Amino acid sequence: MKRKYMKLALLVGALSVIMCGCCIQHDWVAATCTNPETCSKCGKTQGEALGHDWSEATCTEPQTCTVCGETQGEALGHDWSEATCTEPQTCTVCGETQGEALGHTAGEWEYKSSDYVSATTTGYQYCQVCGEVMNTKNTSLSSLHKNGAFLFSGDELGERLDNILNEEFGDSYAAKVADVSEGVAIAVGYDSEVVALSMSLDSNGEVTQDKDERGSITSILVRFYDTATSENVAYIACAYIAAIDPSLSLSDAASLIKNNNSEGEVEENGITYIWGYISGYYCLAITLN
Repeated sequence: MKRKYMKLALLVGALSVIMCGCCIQHDWVAATCTNPETCSKCGKTQGEALGHDWSEATCTEPQTCTVCGETQGEALGHDWSEATCTEPQTCTVCGETQGEALGHTAGEWEYKSSDYVSATTTGYQYCQVCGEVMNTKNTSLSSLHKNGAFLFSGDELGERLDNILNEEFGDSYAAKVADVSEGVAIAVGYDSEVVALSMSLDSNGEVTQDKDERGSITSILVRFYDTATSENVAYIACAYIAAIDPSLSLSDAASLIKNNNSEGEVEENGITYIWGYISGYYCLAITLN
């Protein structure tokens, strides 16, 4: 009988070892954000849950776990800046946009700078809202005098005259500003020989002394030397008239000279041109009325 009980005890013990085999070797499932390692057979756990790795909330997404994707809280929402002329509403945090730019509102044309050598003025059209330059354009000046004086300086007149002579009559002609004993003058040459000299006078009849000063010239006296041919005189006189008055072409200037013959005076666009002899030299005087 005693032997029978011993066999039964051995059988129960063996069965217990077989039934509890998982306790000898667990099948662990990796820990997650919310659960520790867990045996898939018996449910036993060890260690701790990993916990969430939260990313920062954005304008469009709440805090989100980078491991499991779980979320908490709410998206921050956009912080919209106002739309401008060139940009739509824009989030100051993430840069996303919505809607459209407002567009510029064109203002009146403003003319702030003039080039008296080319006789042009530059116009600017500004946006009335943001002040940005929307458009620019160059416009020809029809006059180079204002308030009883010419707008150009002696240096600018010399450069303008030189350009006209070169463009219309070839590079045999040249005009250059020169300092003479009386003041500032413009020497006009043909084939490297000076054939004419002009002096710029102020309102007191004095020769101007500063070649860069604007607004001081009220009259110009052009004196032709004996070395000048009749063709030289005609070409240079026409060039001076066209340089002084940008509204006149060279043919217009030639008509003024032709209609006035060789001596006398004529007025055009507020400017008087007088031809005649002074101290034995043939001269052209140009003066504002």
